[in-house]
Amino acid sequence: MGASQLGGCPHLPESLEWPKNHRFVLQINLEELVTSVSFALHKFPFPKKGIVYYFENCSEEEAKILYYDGPADRLLQKEVADRAAPMPTHAVKFFETLSPFIAKLGG
Repeated sequence: MGASQLGGCPHLPESLEWPKNHRFVLQINLEELVTSVSFALHKFPFPKKGIVYYFENCSEEEAKILYYDGPADRLLQKEVADRAAPMPTHAVKFFETLSPFIAKLGG
């Protein structure tokens, strides 16, 4: 629960609501990113723990990004209720090969 994934249903705490009329696209567990890619994260202004969620509403060309930094034991897999069928679920893995490219972006 709480692993990075593309598609499927998000692992949200009760304190976060699935944005109305938005499709879940991606969740990134920032601790997985930090431990997998050893570029200089101090150059980037984002947290090093927690989960970032990305939702989109294609008909209105709108996206919502949510962030949660609480304990993983509070995460629940939210099911699709009144929404269209979710995208297939795919695990997201981070690779060291990104380091030189991202480090270059950071300065």
